[in-house]
Amino acid sequence: GLDIVLHAANLLRDHADIQFELLGDGQTYVEMRTLADDLALDNVTFAPEWLSLPALARSVAGAGACLGVLSAAAKTQRVIPTKAFLALAWGLPLITGDTPGARELLTHGVHALLCPPADPQALAEAILRLYRDRALGQELARQGRALYQERCSPQAIGAAVLALAHEVLP
Repeated sequence: GLDIVLHAANLLRDHADIQFELLGDGQTYVEMRTLADDLALDNVTFAPEWLSLPALARSVAGAGACLGVLSAAAKTQRVIPTKAFLALAWGLPLITGDTPGARELLTHGVHALLCPPADPQALAEAILRLYRDRALGQELARQGRALYQERCSPQAIGAAVLALAHEVLP
């Protein structure tokens, strides 16, 4: 879905305050760098080095939003990626694809902004919405963090597993 992000960045190129920092060097890194160069995106930076979890947390701490999964691939319809859980855990506003997997946990406009997968225009509009409505971003971050604590934290998952074990074990 990085191509979706880059095309959204292209649509937002006239908004100098909106910058994209792409972290990591996944399998499409070279292809995406080429696309960013072809589009002459000066609002996108790449940080390909591997970051420890604490360094990653420091790197994204001031982000206006974190982006989840945005492609329309079959797998992305079923999953919520680690980066989305990290955004929730760290209390950062999340924008991710409106997929069946995401809908199992997230409510649009409450815990995250969900946008149609593979739609750079919809992504750009979601980013602009958060940019223009900082209070919404703060509320998404607050509600997302609460959801993480309630349903996704190690403590919540441990309690759910323990309850299930008590149901099936004599």
